[in-house]
Amino acid sequence: MDEDRIRDRAYAIWEREGCPDGRHEAHWEQARRELQDEDRLARDRRARVLADAGDIGPEDLLHPSGRNSGGI
Repeated sequence: MDEDRIRDRAYAIWEREGCPDGRHEAHWEQARRELQDEDRLARDRRARVLADAGDIGPEDLLHPSGRNSGGI
């Protein structure tokens, strides 16, 4: 994951929480989790749009691990 995105999100979290001292690690981890979740949701939405359009079938969807969902 792009560290610049994590840094920007962590900074936004820090500001939103009133700029507290000593919480940089917690803000970094929260930012990383939020972005990871957002990326996963965006991939899922794209896959659903493609599947609905008939461009791909459910068997063509890949798990985040990169393995095909058909044989797992």
